[in-house]
Amino acid sequence: MQMNCLILEDEPLAIHVLRDYIAEVPDLKLVATCINAFEAYNVLKENKIDLLFIDINLPKVNGIDFIK
Repeated sequence: MQMNCLILEDEPLAIHVLRDYIAEVPDLKLVATCINAFEAYNVLKENKIDLLFIDINLPKVNGIDFIK
């Protein structure tokens, strides 16, 4: 069963590392990478996301508040 993933991260190096890990797992499909909560919200409205990789320290809206 393939799981759709979303990365919500503002650090380019962390995004790169997460993309590489996701690419190594056949059952994971990266749908989008977002650098802020507003972008991620729009992706979540338009797509079925099963797994979210989220940074806690984000600008304006932190990861914990976004999850709530």
